[in-house]
Parts: sequence; structure tokens; C-alpha cells
Amino acid sequence: MTHSPFSFSGDATTPRDVDITDSPNPSPDNNTVDGPTGGSFVDPVTINDPTDHAPTRIVANEDSFSNEEHLSTSHHHDEYPLTNSGRVLLAGVLLALIAGFSLAASLTPDPRGFGTHQSLGLPPCSFRLLLGIHCPSCGGTTCFAYFVRGEWVSAANANLSAFGLALACAAAIPWGLVSLFRGRLWRIRQPAITLLWIMGVLGSIALLQWGFKLAFVPM
Repeated sequence: MTHSPFSFSGDATTPRDVDITDSPNPSPDNNTVDGPTGGSFVDPVTINDPTDHAPTRIVANEDSFSNEEHLSTSHHHDEYPLTNSGRVLLAGVLLALIAGFSLAASLTPDPRGFGTHQSLGLPPCSFRLLLGIHCPSCGGTTCFAYFVRGEWVSAANANLSAFGLALACAAAIPWGLVSLFRGRLWRIRQPAITLLWIMGVLGSIALLQWGFKLAFVPM
């Protein structure tokens, strides 16, 4: 048998008290309810029972309202608050990300999978020139140039860790806007630890990819 969350008692002409907060000591006064500190503050609400002719009073105490308030605000305690300087810093980071993606869109990806940065007037990879082998960041600029064009397979082939970084940067833009609006880092309690995790994962991918290229990809 399924029990109703409300308890009904009395005859068809007697109002019944239904304590929706399971208060162990309901007030004997039919018009008020004792709060946790002993003060009376709310009248019972009278409703009609659709299955009977007797009115039913729902009795609520202060705990029910404080619990609802706690549920509606408890998630804020899990998010890192932003100070004014923090807002300025986050806004600067977002502008830098947007500028970086705009720059990548202006570049033509090198079909070799690396060397796209040379179109900016930068020299070839020094690691490659001096040692004759790939460096962990080879193909990073090419990856971003492919990424902004939606050619994600080519982006991942150019540099898998850079592809992961591009995904993180792209996701950071809407996340940062939401955080600025809320005044808190959305879903982030400890930003330093979160950043270390992201850097650790991307760094591990970069090292694994580098080892794979050294072993199996010809120069």
C-alpha cells in the first residue's frame, strides 16, 4: 500500500492538522505554529480535501522555509567566488582566447602538419633544426588552424595534445562568460587544482604523442 505524504484524521466536519515537516511538537494553537526558537510566525493554510467535506489544514514551521533556502543556495558553496580583480583577470583571459582563435583563423594550415607558425615570420622549430627530431609542440599552430576550420581529424593528426588544448580553450569561453555573469567560477571550487589537472592531462598526452612520433613517424 502506498501511503500519502499527508496524514488525515477526524470526522467529516472537523478540520485536520497535517504537519508537512513532521514536527514532533506541533503547536496546540490552531492559528499559529511554533518556530524553532519558540516564536509563532505562520498561520496554518486551510485547503479542501477533494475526497471529503472537511477542510484540511497544512501546518508548516520555520524549518521548511529554511530548508528550501538552503537547497537553493547550497550549490554556491561549491563554486569559487570572483573578486573585482578576478573578474578583470578572467575577462582578459577570455579576450586573449578569442584573439588567439581569430589569429588561427587567419593562418593557412601547412599541409605537412607542422610549420604553420612560419607564416607569422617566426623561424622554423629550433628543436627540429638542432636535433633533427620532432619536438613535443610540433604541429601545435597547424592544429589550431585546422581546429577553427572544423577539420578536427587533421587537427588531431597534427598534434593531439594541442587538439585537447584547443577543445579546452573553446569550452573556456562560454564557461568564462557564465562565470562572469554569476560572479563565481561555475562548477569550480578550487581553480588551482583544476588547472593543474588539465595541465597534467595535456602534458601526459603530449609526452605520449612525442614518444610515438619519435618511434614510428619518419622525419
